[in-house]
Amino acid sequence: MQSGSSRLRTDKLMKRLFRAGTPEEALSEEGEFIEKEDFSACVLSLCAEKEMIPERIIRDAGIDRTYGHQLFNGTRLPSRDKAIQIAFGFGLNVEETQRLLRAARKSVLYPRLKRDAVIIYCLQKKKDLAYAQQILRQYGLTALGEAKKYEE
Repeated sequence: MQSGSSRLRTDKLMKRLFRAGTPEEALSEEGEFIEKEDFSACVLSLCAEKEMIPERIIRDAGIDRTYGHQLFNGTRLPSRDKAIQIAFGFGLNVEETQRLLRAARKSVLYPRLKRDAVIIYCLQKKKDLAYAQQILRQYGLTALGEAKKYEE
């Protein structure tokens, strides 16, 4: 959710875009646009911040080694579930996981969705992937990386 001042700036930017006669005019002000972070850059930055190596994260995320390295080197983009699995591999909190999902160009976790609520709970409580998978299955929800169930 946007803060009040962020919302105000966004509204102001939107009005300027509508009024602009040319793209140059609309895009003239620096610092008003938020560019999305690249997924590969995001995970490598997290590796540096957390002093972790990709191999361990991939293993802890329960992702195939080759596919995991493709995600880290930028030759592939993850599905939403794979990005969440990587978040568990890192041991990320909810805010960091949302950053990772944005970098992957996937929807962020939404607490009104039961499956997302379980994932948020597990991330917040610093549970590992195996625990999260167990709780998801316990509630009849699709585990991360499995084929989606129709009722979700």
